[in-house]
Amino acid sequence: MEKFWQRVKKTKTCWNWIGNLNPDGYGLFYINKKYILAHRFSYKLFNKTIPKNLEIDHLCKNRNCVNPKHLEAVTHKENVIRGNSFAGINSRKTHCKRGHPFNEENTRFLKNGRECITCKQLTDEKYRKKNQKKIQKYQQNYYVENIQVA
Repeated sequence: MEKFWQRVKKTKTCWNWIGNLNPDGYGLFYINKKYILAHRFSYKLFNKTIPKNLEIDHLCKNRNCVNPKHLEAVTHKENVIRGNSFAGINSRKTHCKRGHPFNEENTRFLKNGRECITCKQLTDEKYRKKNQKKIQKYQQNYYVENIQVA
């Protein structure tokens, strides 16, 4: 315990880890011949266990903070959505790049994100106008081929 507290510098809000940091900026604590993340050690110290399939999120967004009041066990998805990655930033957007709302009526959820239905319709219409002759030729060939087969 003494080894842990020697590497903690308390401020008014955060308890900053002043020991080793990993390349992502999270505190590293060496105990029982292995490294563990300092914020996970702190969470376990004050909150006992980390539930399976959950990870620890820093509510203060300070990666080297070990204040248990700033740590919460959440799902990976929740942790990503709260973060500052592209996925997190995009998930908090309420409107598409053209200003249409991301609401129930105007949003289609895809495998890797979501799309604005209004924008998709505008893009499809623009494509149809630009390629009208190609589309008609394809439809005529398709119709002729199906008649011959039938």
